[in-house]
Amino acid sequence: MAESDENNNFGVGNQIDVASDIDLVITSVSGPSGGSPGQPISISIGIKNQGSIGAGEHWVDAYFSVDSTITTDDIRLGSVYVNNLGAGVEQTVTFDTAIPSNLNGSYYIAAITDSRSDVAESNENNNSFAGNPISVGSVMPDLVATSVSGPASGSPGDQIQTTVVVKNQGTAGSGGFIVNVYLSSDATITTSDPQVGSDSLGSLAVGGQQTLIINGTIPSTLSSGSYYLGAIVDSGYSVSESNEDNNSLAGNQISIGVGLPDLMATSVSGPPNGSQGERIPVTVVVRNQSTTSSGGFEVSFYLSSDQTITNRDTKIATISLNGLEGNTEQTVTINGKVHPKLPSGDYFVGAIVDSGDKVAESDEDNNVLAVNTITISKK
Repeated sequence: MAESDENNNFGVGNQIDVASDIDLVITSVSGPSGGSPGQPISISIGIKNQGSIGAGEHWVDAYFSVDSTITTDDIRLGSVYVNNLGAGVEQTVTFDTAIPSNLNGSYYIAAITDSRSDVAESNENNNSFAGNPISVGSVMPDLVATSVSGPASGSPGDQIQTTVVVKNQGTAGSGGFIVNVYLSSDATITTSDPQVGSDSLGSLAVGGQQTLIINGTIPSTLSSGSYYLGAIVDSGYSVSESNEDNNSLAGNQISIGVGLPDLMATSVSGPPNGSQGERIPVTVVVRNQSTTSSGGFEVSFYLSSDQTITNRDTKIATISLNGLEGNTEQTVTINGKVHPKLPSGDYFVGAIVDSGDKVAESDEDNNVLAVNTITISKK
């Protein structure tokens, strides 16, 4: 159309932003929880295009980072090439690499997608992701005590047995080492505590576990009181370990009494059969397992419907002993009389040492024993 002014036919409106509808993100990163310098590892990386159009070729880089904020300044492990990724598509890539030889400590396993900025995205600030942590250490053994147990009581000079379970939770086998047992007034076991026993192992493989039964003696000068029974593995520092601060462990507490005897029955026996009103022979072996001699005491024999012997059970005999030297035992046999009105049936033959509680002992809870059963019939 012919116009009077042909130069005013255009105009400029508002500005608009033109942006890509591609948005690449990392959805997951996972790898091992531990490893050693130079050790091969495999890392799994989940990537997704959460945009509305497909993405072209790009690179995904894997990293170790000392914190959860992942940048290209972190320790780069390598790259994975991704050819393309359609809109809304998620893909998992596996990356094989090795832990750098100069690392030691704790790191996050991480990744950055489109690390070389090959793809224009609607959001360039969501390309990184921190996965699980990994502990990197040298290939070394790590010796620990996983349990320590022993008696609940004792006296100075007594011999005791302590059970110590030792494990190598490191990444290399160990050479020989010593395990020492101590008594400590607190739960912190050190080499300055009184030592009560020692044993040794020639070696321990990775993941290996060994149970030691360590015989020892409570020091004769130890004061009475309550102590922790503890152990220190590799107490002589014969083995270089990845962690030298986890070698001690406190176990159960033990009550130490000064100068007290400890009486107990080590065996009880009687005949397999008996009759109401008749006498039956019963034998007990009594031991004083302390180094301190005892005064006189009584041993009582019972028939019980269960294996828990108490003074409420049916008593069949009592014998008096003048005393017992430390670390000695005595065998006693006596004829006990079955009550004429005792119901027929099966009973446990048991004994209580120091049944009259005449002797103060370092352990008052080990005086009872029941072993064999006897069948009582009508006369």
